[in-house]
Amino acid sequence: MAIVHIGRCELGAAPKIAVIVDRIMPVEKVMEFREAGASLLEVRVDLFEDSFARIVEYVDDVRKRTGMPMIGTMRETPSNRERRLSYFQTLIPLVDCIDIELDTPVNREVIALCEGKPVIVSEHDFTRTPDIAELHAMAERAQALGATIFKVAVMPRAKTDVTRVLRFCEECAMPVVAIAMGALGAVSRVVAPLFGSLFTYAFVGEHEIAPGQLPLRELSNTIEMLYPQMS
Repeated sequence: MAIVHIGRCELGAAPKIAVIVDRIMPVEKVMEFREAGASLLEVRVDLFEDSFARIVEYVDDVRKRTGMPMIGTMRETPSNRERRLSYFQTLIPLVDCIDIELDTPVNREVIALCEGKPVIVSEHDFTRTPDIAELHAMAERAQALGATIFKVAVMPRAKTDVTRVLRFCEECAMPVVAIAMGALGAVSRVVAPLFGSLFTYAFVGEHEIAPGQLPLRELSNTIEMLYPQMS
């Protein structure tokens, strides 16, 4: 498995957890996530209900006070579409890595702004699991764009879809994060690291952010139990 760094977090040697920050919460609470098993923070800027200026202020505060490596993610929404590139320009210096969609119009410009910082290029399919050739073609496109990591999250309709995702992890020629979503795919969030997936996602609070996500403490305890020699 390839070794990749996001900030001070080394990926590839042992399973890691990224916890999603989707709203302003006390920084003291965020600081507890490391003790609960998180190695990374993913700041979902598009899910915050605050002004962009307030979000930037908060992200900077979290960065300075927690020291945890951060992934900055801002999915396209009607409210950010026109100013998204300028928003990324402000966000990139505050985080250690950017997640940008494979098919968004501004991906090349955003990647160019990263100037050597690691970039996750991601693809999400909430309806199906593409065949293995499609998955590899997506990874090749991501790599051509300049991705450091290719992330793919798909919706399985049968157990064979989940095993296909795991097979893709094994075969992928570049660093990868692969997830089968929903209840059927929940097992992938725990076992995919065995097949080469660099990290997995957890949520805090009352509601999952994507189908099949597990709460931070539950996921952390499961990984510690299944990977005692690596945790």
